[in-house]
Amino acid sequence: MLPEPVKVVLDFVQQVNQNNAEGVAALLAPDHTFVDLAGDSEQGYERIAAGWRDYLTQFPQYQLYIRRIVRLPIGVALIGQTTGSHLQIPDEQEFNDEGVIWLARVENGLLKTWQLYADSVENATALNLEGGQEIYSPVWFARTIAKHLTCFRLAPEQMMSEMCGNITPASTAKPHLRPYWRSLNASFSMKAIVLSL
Repeated sequence: MLPEPVKVVLDFVQQVNQNNAEGVAALLAPDHTFVDLAGDSEQGYERIAAGWRDYLTQFPQYQLYIRRIVRLPIGVALIGQTTGSHLQIPDEQEFNDEGVIWLARVENGLLKTWQLYADSVENATALNLEGGQEIYSPVWFARTIAKHLTCFRLAPEQMMSEMCGNITPASTAKPHLRPYWRSLNASFSMKAIVLSL
């Protein structure tokens, strides 16, 4: 069973991925705060709900892909990628080059804060991701891995080699990506990945 704050945060992501602006709005706390990558913040339910409605209308293909979930004393951190955002660059480029850390705080079953950070070693260290509780959610991770393989356009034999031969093992991955590869290697068989494509 996932902890309740994690469920709320993943439900929020699901609403975003389904382009459901009303579902997103229903999960925002009355005093919700949104903080973007530049550190600029907006506060207030009506303002943020309207912002999400506008964003999802302008960018209906916007998707969040989660490769790691960490529960911290300060909230729930999601580490992953996006496609279809306002960056308006090819999906492959956005997915492979524009990693994001989302920090969410949940209060009374609603999202109180949604803050974005660039996915970097510095930010991972500042947030103490390695000191948090790793949460494993195979359904979410399988979706991200499937997108990862699609973006790299791997042939079946390459896919088999990467997934079963551990071309990028946890021991040689960049420090902030090691938990992702550990969970990948520990949680999925090749069959599971193929079925998720």
